[in-house]
Amino acid sequence: MKRSRKSQEAASSKAAARIAEEQNLLRLTTEGPSNVDSKDFCGAFAALGLDNSWDPAAFKKGFKIQIHTLTDEHMVFDMIGIDPPLANAFRRILIAEVPTVAISRVTIYQNTSVIHDENLAHRLGLVPIKFEPNLLEVKTSDADFTEKDSIMFQLHAKCPQGQKKVSVYSRDLRWKELSADQLTALQAI
Repeated sequence: MKRSRKSQEAASSKAAARIAEEQNLLRLTTEGPSNVDSKDFCGAFAALGLDNSWDPAAFKKGFKIQIHTLTDEHMVFDMIGIDPPLANAFRRILIAEVPTVAISRVTIYQNTSVIHDENLAHRLGLVPIKFEPNLLEVKTSDADFTEKDSIMFQLHAKCPQGQKKVSVYSRDLRWKELSADQLTALQAI
């Protein structure tokens, strides 16, 4: 059975509309986000007669940034008309440009917990540290840590015998003594 030209065009139009919707919508489901990828190959939908080539003019026309909140230290905005991988690249660039102080080296002397050393070190690196980054010099990657470019914490937690578990929180981190220069700089804040 042969399809009429009109029915083929209608089917192609329906498919084009569905593909456009798939490319423009990110779905948030109970299992997590879906449709987070993009079809970058220009011939991905060639069988349907669709050209998926990236067009800078169409991107410029469809891309919008809506700013919801803007202060000196906080910004909330929506990027509209952008592929999720590109939006994620912008997110990572913005995070990299914000100066922060984080735990970067962990020395573990004795860990008898169920959490492996590398997982514990990674989790410690995620702890937010309220410290003005401008008070520290930038450390070169091959140099040793000094009081001018780093701060030090100590964590000591012990589960008493007979107790099933002990919870360890970020508040259990103890800040090791600061140098005189660091104390002076902190008092100026």
